[in-house]
Amino acid sequence: MGARTDAWGLPVTGDADAVALWDAAVDDYLAFDGPDRVVALVEQAPDLAVGHALLALAAMDGEAEADADVEIAEAERLAADASEREHAFVAAMKESLGQPMWALDRVWGPYLADHPTDLLARFTLMFAVLFAFREDGGAEAQRLVREGRRLNGAHPLVQSMLAMAAQERGELDEAQAYAAEVLADRPGYIPAGHVTAHVHFERGDHQDGLAWLTRWVRDQVRPGGPYLPHLSWHAGLHELALDDRAAVLRRLVELAGPDGDENWYLSNGASYAWRLKLAGLVPAGEDPSGGLLGERAGAVAESPPFLFVGWHAALGLACAGDVPGLRAMARRFEDATGDEVAPGGPEVLPPLAGALADLLEDRPGPAADAVARVTAHGKRLGGSRAQREVLEDTLLAALVRAGRTEQAGSLLQERLDRRPSASDSVRLAALQLPLARSSPDPSATSLPG
Repeated sequence: MGARTDAWGLPVTGDADAVALWDAAVDDYLAFDGPDRVVALVEQAPDLAVGHALLALAAMDGEAEADADVEIAEAERLAADASEREHAFVAAMKESLGQPMWALDRVWGPYLADHPTDLLARFTLMFAVLFAFREDGGAEAQRLVREGRRLNGAHPLVQSMLAMAAQERGELDEAQAYAAEVLADRPGYIPAGHVTAHVHFERGDHQDGLAWLTRWVRDQVRPGGPYLPHLSWHAGLHELALDDRAAVLRRLVELAGPDGDENWYLSNGASYAWRLKLAGLVPAGEDPSGGLLGERAGAVAESPPFLFVGWHAALGLACAGDVPGLRAMARRFEDATGDEVAPGGPEVLPPLAGALADLLEDRPGPAADAVARVTAHGKRLGGSRAQREVLEDTLLAALVRAGRTEQAGSLLQERLDRRPSASDSVRLAALQLPLARSSPDPSATSLPG
């Protein structure tokens, strides 16, 4: 059989057909198109060590119905007769299975240094860096992407990663150009379409952005794909910005109802439900999830795998009105130390959980001060600017409830200067009314909690 090389010139021990299947499976995985080809790879080329290792990763991510431990054990067995690179890849994947995302840079950094053209490893490492609450996270991620551009050329994932980085810097024309270049060649490439959704949102191009996203998903994205729930969340942000209340409430059932996607339940469902509660579109005591938001958030809040998930768990507890759970979460992380604690947890989760509890108990002044300290961490909180905006919404609600309408108005104006929003314009107009300026009553604005 012997060792051949894959699309990146890396050794793969298998025949030509097996290596072609490997390349196709990796391409699909990096295109956010689900694990189908990964599963098919293992079925059709069962002697490929790296195939079993990739299936273990898909199982760990919750995308594939497989036993990660069984797959990595089989990968280890097969790698004994494979190349050094394959052995190293399997070893890194095995170590990854026991590590939280924020610690994966310790696993994949050394591997990538030895095998720098491995785009799968580069992608995994970049996300580890971005979600590790690192001061240099943004700069290091950009370095990794630009190095990938030099080593892997104009691969659609590299171009999409460059687009996403440009979007986060506010370079929207550059981001759009990178994404459009990819979509011209591969119209259904999800990473590029995802960036395009971000660009529309950050430009405030909500009407056309919603129409584009709806049409693109319908015509180009495979039905049932694993990234569809997040694309639906993006559509919901457009509907919320357009103040389309009927559409927003329909979307809420999809994202946070009992049938919401488990892998996205907190990052989509909790953040969306909390936005709607802040906007007064969902009554404070109503739970669109039928209890699932609080249940799933509570399970994650005990020991979140990384900070981004942790603060979304706090939002889930807030959606459920679980003040005792929020207070317990704040206490749990106040003095938390050790390698088992996600970086940023002690700095972010106690003030945020405490602030959400304060909001629920009608103490908006302290809540506003605490959320302001949290939002000051910016990109270190993880996720995209669009995802972090829910924390901005929380700060706005707290400021309005505390009667600090001038501060709230300044924050809203900064957002409107960045991108138009019908709902934000309504909020700002309400804050500028004499009644709103003289009364801390949240019903005087469009930001009730």
